[in-house]
Amino acid sequence: MTASAPRPGGVPHTPPATPSERVAWCLFDFANSAFSTIVVTFVYAVYFQNVLVGDAGRGDVLWGNALTVSGLAIAVLSPWLGAAADMRRGRKRRFLIGFSLTAILCTAALVMPHAADGASHATVGAVWTALVLFTVANVAFELAFVFYNAFLPELASADVLGRLSGKAWALGFVGGLACLVLGLGFVGLDDGQGGFLLGPWLSTDEQFHVRATNLLVAGWFLVFGMPMFFAVRDRGGAAEGDGRTIRDVFGEVVATVRSLPAYPDLLRFLIARLFYNDAVIATVGLAALYMDRTLGMPMGDIMVVAVWLNIAAALGAFGLGYVDDRMGAKTAIYISLVLLIAGSALAIAVPTVSAFWVASTLVGLGLGPNQSASRSLLARFAPAGRATEFYGLYALSGKATTWLGPLLFSVVVSWTGSQRLGLLPILGMLVLGFVLLRGCDEARGQRVAQGG
Repeated sequence: MTASAPRPGGVPHTPPATPSERVAWCLFDFANSAFSTIVVTFVYAVYFQNVLVGDAGRGDVLWGNALTVSGLAIAVLSPWLGAAADMRRGRKRRFLIGFSLTAILCTAALVMPHAADGASHATVGAVWTALVLFTVANVAFELAFVFYNAFLPELASADVLGRLSGKAWALGFVGGLACLVLGLGFVGLDDGQGGFLLGPWLSTDEQFHVRATNLLVAGWFLVFGMPMFFAVRDRGGAAEGDGRTIRDVFGEVVATVRSLPAYPDLLRFLIARLFYNDAVIATVGLAALYMDRTLGMPMGDIMVVAVWLNIAAALGAFGLGYVDDRMGAKTAIYISLVLLIAGSALAIAVPTVSAFWVASTLVGLGLGPNQSASRSLLARFAPAGRATEFYGLYALSGKATTWLGPLLFSVVVSWTGSQRLGLLPILGMLVLGFVLLRGCDEARGQRVAQGG
């Protein structure tokens, strides 16, 4: 893989990326995926619902509201921060490190809120502490991704962007899987007869064995994120800045948003992603709650499904990375959406554990390439020297409506008491994203980005 060719979004007259930088960049995905896997989806979400809140229905609503608030904050902040990072070389790295450390510290602090042994729920203070810590951690985690993604155009030439992005996502799922396996030892794997096949390795007093998975995630993120923090050169922006102020940046972001019709294919892609990415986030964020409440699966079994989901996602991201580079990122996204729609429809239509295993396989195979191909498509569409600003808009498109899926889920579940019905609007958003993406012309979008 070479980065000596012109790089979309790159800055001229800077040293080409080295193989060690690309490895360090991919390793950051390995580091941070544990947060999404364990905290957001499969372990802490269920612990919050069942132990801290002690009421499945109310827990659904509160967790959905936390995801909603997170999404709104990310949507508001990401474009401005992305444009500010493009002002001067080095800011992208500083923002990345700062938000990553914030996410790590807040994740570690989630070990503290707990319910006393024998209590049906935690105190109101403990519940709100957990919600605030999770929300701040989630916002910081997602904002760190804005700056992480913006390194991609600087690390690879256009003809291998898809493979590099796919390899990073695949490695990320491997990281989430490896951390999840360790977490499974913390929590313990139920044998279905009142005993354990594995673990728990830690004290079960006040559910510490479950809460301690947050410490595992924080440590994992910190250790494996360090190569990215120190080894990858920030090639974006001018070395001494260009005299712009933050106020100027705000004006430029508004101007960029207004100019998006000049980038019709980028605009179409961002609009489609408003819907399908929100649906993907909601599906992942609510999966464990669905397995727990609708399918009645114990924590250990939920984590086993999570292990398999990560394996399938890694295979999908790696395999469709080659489709991305040879047939186009749009084609890879289309394939991923078909898999996601099929898996989600099956999970809703047939609420059994055996059917959910098939559904989770389809969703996993679609999940990885959906995210990796979307990232590489934006890299091809971003004008030179403005990658972080456009990745800020990319984050906006991924988060501006991210509150909608969890909100619709919460509202429908509140009205009907059915999680299956609550997932129907999310399935509809996947379909809508698929339809809207049809008008996006990848080749034309690249020509426009290059000034052609």
